[in-house]
Amino acid sequence: MATANELIQKALSLSPGERIEWVEQVLNSLDRPDKAIDKLWAEESERRLEAYRSGEMESFSMDDVMAKYFLKRMSGFSLRPRRSWTKPWNTMNRNCPA
Repeated sequence: MATANELIQKALSLSPGERIEWVEQVLNSLDRPDKAIDKLWAEESERRLEAYRSGEMESFSMDDVMAKYFLKRMSGFSLRPRRSWTKPWNTMNRNCPA
């Protein structure tokens, strides 16, 4: 069996379209339903909903949450591009640095 490094080298020799197909297949192989995990998330969501309904947990608007993390990101923002930026804008395309 090939090592991870050997597979990576082979993948890098593929055309861009073939690499995308390869990556999709690898990612799909990791995204398998797991009933135990689904059950744990269902239980957690029920606990959170009950805590919210009973007043033990407060809620925040999506706008407040997004503003908090946008400001947190912008606090270290500089107009000079960083060499470490691999893609300059986040995937949500909200015009904030990645």
